[in-house]
Amino acid sequence: MPVPALLAAALLSALAAAADPPAPHLPAPTQAPANPSEDGPPPAALFTAAPPSPGDLPRYDAAVRASAAAADSLTGPLDGGWRLVGRRGRVLYRFEIADRGLGPPTVEGAWRDLRRTPGTCCGYLTVIIHQDHRLTLGFQQRGAVSIRLRPARAGWTGELRRGGRTTHVTLTRAET
Repeated sequence: MPVPALLAAALLSALAAAADPPAPHLPAPTQAPANPSEDGPPPAALFTAAPPSPGDLPRYDAAVRASAAAADSLTGPLDGGWRLVGRRGRVLYRFEIADRGLGPPTVEGAWRDLRRTPGTCCGYLTVIIHQDHRLTLGFQQRGAVSIRLRPARAGWTGELRRGGRTTHVTLTRAET
């Protein structure tokens, strides 16, 4: 069994062991009307389950937090949005990286040049190497672009090489 599946099974087992008695049985969903009103909230018949009762809210909230933590545990440290800032504080690039937490073959990403017209300067990262406390990103934009980074207090710091020029840069999490 793969490590993520073992981790998920362990989390589910722990949740089941700590659970209170089963929730009361909810009635089966009813058929939605053919033309629901668009002027206000949907009719009750459109809900597939009743909201939790006030007494069940702490358990419901705990289950939501546990589910989010389980999902986060299945991603790697690079997963999410990042921004590359130049020496003068100008945001140069925006990156979106999908890191499934399973090693190099499962890390992929895309880039966008924020100094250019939207849609004209973007593409996929062709190099993502994260090992030995170093991060290297690479892509093509009218020639090779290479970014070599090392850990810093808030993200990563290093240099961007493009067209024979080197610029000091910082890579930080993008605000969501």
